[in-house]
Amino acid sequence: DFLGNAYVPDSIRCQIHKFDNKLNYIVSVGECGTADDQFDHPRGIDIWRRFGQVIISERSGAQYFWVGVDVKDFKLSYDAESRNIVLDFFVTEAAYVSVYIKGKEFDRRIYRHRVPIGRRTVYARVPSAAPPGKYEVKVVIEPTYSSYHYLKKEFTRKVEIR
Repeated sequence: DFLGNAYVPDSIRCQIHKFDNKLNYIVSVGECGTADDQFDHPRGIDIWRRFGQVIISERSGAQYFWVGVDVKDFKLSYDAESRNIVLDFFVTEAAYVSVYIKGKEFDRRIYRHRVPIGRRTVYARVPSAAPPGKYEVKVVIEPTYSSYHYLKKEFTRKVEIR
């Protein structure tokens, strides 16, 4: 694709396997069938590099493959000493990561950056303007291209800021 990832059709398992630009395994998706999230023995792939659109040719036709971001092993913690919200996760696509905190007297986005594919650790600094108290932390992870409004992941956790 336009980010250098490789997609491989597996017509036996009816899956698409994805590898990063160094051929490290990322994820496999699909199963045999004709419903959503299924493939009818995929045989080929065509990718429009500009927008990351993927077309999968199958035994009896073709389908548009929406590539979104999936998040595995998501962990969120708070480091009181450095006043950082620490995120640890694995993303299956390059993604935008946004962190919002909301409390009684403070409501704002405190972090937004693009992260590459793979295992990531993100540190979102809580501003000194945020008084100590209980906060809701919302993390939004979105793909970087045409499907970013549709295929995002959101996580919400409660955190005590000191």
